[in-house]
Amino acid sequence: MSGSPADRRLVVVAPPGAAPGRWDGVVATVAAIADAHPVPGTWPAGGSPDGAPGRGPAAGPDVGLPGGRDETFLRRILEQAVGTPLLVLPGPEPSRSHEPAAVRRMLVPMDRSLSERRVLRPLIERARALGIGVHQLHVLGPTSRPAMWEGPGHHADAWLAELRRRHQPEGTALTVVGGNPVEQVLSAGRDTDLVVICWHGDAAASRAHVVRGIVERIGRPLLLVPV
Repeated sequence: MSGSPADRRLVVVAPPGAAPGRWDGVVATVAAIADAHPVPGTWPAGGSPDGAPGRGPAAGPDVGLPGGRDETFLRRILEQAVGTPLLVLPGPEPSRSHEPAAVRRMLVPMDRSLSERRVLRPLIERARALGIGVHQLHVLGPTSRPAMWEGPGHHADAWLAELRRRHQPEGTALTVVGGNPVEQVLSAGRDTDLVVICWHGDAAASRAHVVRGIVERIGRPLLLVPV
């Protein structure tokens, strides 16, 4: 991201009914990680923290939100995230709705691309400087399996070593798993306080099925970062 910190926006989308103040610490932490200042999209009850109406493409009473995320919500979220980092907060949790939330553990799915690495590296370094534990996750599937892949053995060990050298900053964890990317991210995300996903900007259903599947079902704060 370019420009001075005052020029960089973090759009925050929160569901109606979210407890006032519950997510303030998370928003502040994510703003520091994203090197941006938070701007409300749809805040609790459809307004911003100061009571003003929500602003921006993600705002409006017709936007489906966590617990009822519809196509309008998904498209607006993805379109908004093309040009700016966007934090989507989860729906209220009855047993914890008034407890202040914090970011101690962060999950960062990755796809091995250079453009993604350029975005994630400084973001991860800022998170580590704040004392946040970072776990990177790479999911191998039919379209992401390395050309040299021959299953467990020497080739897998060599490939994994090179992956760590290129993409794993010091002090972070990195796990490689196989399976459905959406299910693997959702499963790993249950043990974290924040999930960070790079977004390449194509909101079409045929191209964004992984990101859309995560946005639809994630039960944790989700940061979408444009690439």
